[in-house]
Amino acid sequence: MIQSYNGSTIIVLTGKRGVVGWALIQKLDQRHSFPDIPIFTKRDAIKQCEKASHLKVFKDVTFGDLWERKESFTMTALEENMLRAEQCGRIVCIGDSVNKAGFPTNLQYRSDVYIANIASSADESQYWTGCQPGH
Repeated sequence: MIQSYNGSTIIVLTGKRGVVGWALIQKLDQRHSFPDIPIFTKRDAIKQCEKASHLKVFKDVTFGDLWERKESFTMTALEENMLRAEQCGRIVCIGDSVNKAGFPTNLQYRSDVYIANIASSADESQYWTGCQPGH
């Protein structure tokens, strides 16, 4: 479930045995560029989550209801970027979520396929585009 507000997004996922995972994504007040990315403390995270406690997640459930029942938490800066020279006209999707769809139950097999997909995608993209890494 995803709820979006002005500058905030709440993502809620339900898992086995009633476990609920959530993410509170908030837009920062200013832009930061590497290597000057902010590092957040537990106190920063508490402050931001308490400030968002009134936001509705579903019907009468608020983010504060999720926050009160948390087992652990952390806050990290997520990078948003537009790459200028790291592609040659085509995009290859690589990642855990891409591979979960095909092999949801066997973690070892999925990771083997994942590694094979990366190598195969790199070889194929180089063959079809004539693009060399770093060019």
